Amino acid sequence: MAKINSLDFNALMDDDLDSLLNQIVDNIEKSKASSNAKSLVAAVNEYKDAHESVKDNELVAADTEADFAWRHLNAFLCGAIYHPALKDAAERVKLVFDAIDDPTELPYEEEYKLLADLLSDLDAIAADVKKAAMVDVLIEDLRAKCDKFNALYSQYKDTQKAKDFARNKQAEHVLHKELNEMLDNVNANLRVNPTAELESFANSVQSIIDRPVARAVPRRR
Repeated sequence: MAKINSLDFNALMDDDLDSLLNQIVDNIEKSKASSNAKSLVAAVNEYKDAHESVKDNELVAADTEADFAWRHLNAFLCGAIYHPALKDAAERVKLVFDAIDDPTELPYEEEYKLLADLLSDLDAIAADVKKAAMVDVLIEDLRAKCDKFNALYSQYKDTQKAKDFARNKQAEHVLHKELNEMLDNVNANLRVNPTAELESFANSVQSIIDRPVARAVPRRR
């Protein structure tokens, strides 16, 4: 039976993301794959418009770097808890780190408030524990990337560049939400009424998700 697996929005290259969004817009309404078809199409169109307005926007680049620094630290901790030499210290750090959910897809005010809270909580962990977990450098990299974004945002505050950035970030947040709702709806419909048209839609979306991704830097929004 066809199924769409979990979608990692940030793991898609720009071309794959465009292909995925176009595939959804072209097929979701006529296939009746999801009850949120209209709101998803609206979210796709708003995202595309907002994304076009932030080409070469320094705020987007700085935000992408901060997001990647958070994901890098998260991924390292997820692996470190299984490493015999790092396990005990990594588990202590991860307990604090996991108290705050992934902030990177939130509107920017919420994201950087949560990141500031996270860094404050991580500061309370003994330095030798962070060093033993081999995350001290990664934590400082996250701090530097957040400071860079905050300084840049202060410089551009109340300008059109800042407004375009905020719109793009909000559009991403809404699009992620609508895509996840679509995924849940499609998979539920596939279990209840797996029509050929619905299975074809699911398979086409999954084929894009499954494309191999190899890159050293995060996708630029």
